[in-house]
Parts: sequence; C-alpha cells; structure tokens
Amino acid sequence: MFHPTSIAPANPGDAPGARKKFNWRLGGVGVSFGRDLRLDGHDWFSAFREDNGNFGFGLRTLRDQAVKDEFIEFARPYFVEK
Repeated sequence: MFHPTSIAPANPGDAPGARKKFNWRLGGVGVSFGRDLRLDGHDWFSAFREDNGNFGFGLRTLRDQAVKDEFIEFARPYFVEK
C-alpha cells in the first residue's frame, strides 16, 4: 500500500524499460501488508472489478464511497492518522 505525499512531473528516465511512459511521479511512504489480502470473497468486489474494467486501465480513482471505506479499513492498522 502506498500513501503519496508529493507529486512532480515525470522525466523520461524515471521508468526505464516501461512500456507506458507516465506524466507524473509520486513520492511517499509505502508498506507491505505482509500477507495475502484476498478481496474476491467480499460482496462488493465483483462490482468493483467490473467498474475498473478488470483492472485493465491501471490506477483509477475510487468513486464508490463504500469501497473507499473498505480499503481504508484494510489500511488502518498500517498507518496512524494524524
């Protein structure tokens, strides 16, 4: 999980060998959940996957507040709110 804290224009050399070049570079803190986190058993996951084109579109904005809340609950143990 990654919590971005900065954004800057990307440079051509930021992702050498990448098939897709990016316009922006994010910086921040990342942590590993340290275990497999299965989402497919949750009632909301099928609609989430379909809404995100089976994840074929890359990083997308979470539009459904209920799904946002689910992800926040997954992440809560790893970050201390300030």
